[in-house]
Amino acid sequence: MDTGTTGYGRKYTSTKHDDELSRVDWREFERMMARWYASRGYDVDHRGTASSGRRTDGGIDLVLTGHGEKVLVQCKHAKVLQVPYTEAMQLFGLVHAEKADRAILITTGEFTREALRKARKVGQLEMIDGKELRRRLGPDIAWLRDGAAEPVPTPQAPQSPPTADARSIERDAASRDRRRADGTDGTDGTGRCCRTEAGGRTDRAPAASAGSPRGFRQCRRSFA
Repeated sequence: MDTGTTGYGRKYTSTKHDDELSRVDWREFERMMARWYASRGYDVDHRGTASSGRRTDGGIDLVLTGHGEKVLVQCKHAKVLQVPYTEAMQLFGLVHAEKADRAILITTGEFTREALRKARKVGQLEMIDGKELRRRLGPDIAWLRDGAAEPVPTPQAPQSPPTADARSIERDAASRDRRRADGTDGTDGTGRCCRTEAGGRTDRAPAASAGSPRGFRQCRRSFA
């Protein structure tokens, strides 16, 4: 919500945050976003003044490459004033010039209504305000800070193999019973296999004598 303007027509933010993100300066904010996108699998080219030392960044702080796309990112550290639509339009204008797929405008604070309206109209421009940014970063804010140690990945528990459904089990059992009945499963007709299991494999048993049930000469049954 827009809640008033300055003498220069800029609008004040409606929400004041008092948390870890609100206490970083604009330079660290750029570096935090670079680390966060890198952790999401992007190659990050940090062009912002916080990294390059240049007086201007040309309207682009980060260039992300990965996941089949090229993305331009501009970070706005705004605690008091809302980010106007001119910032959004400037970033959008660079998408074609940089041969990018899209752009992202991020702020620790808020955007004006006009900025959000313009972004929806042009497309290819994602707007992330302070509320949404805090939701996305969550507890990652702590390790994104300068000097913080990166978190140790939590080992994932091995997943159990998928369980066959009841109908497939019934079909397998019926097929096995039919093979056993006509002797084509490699048993002696009673379910006793003519081959022995050794070391996880089955070994060929001696040839059967004359008159043995069909299929006794070579077991076709496989062991789990």
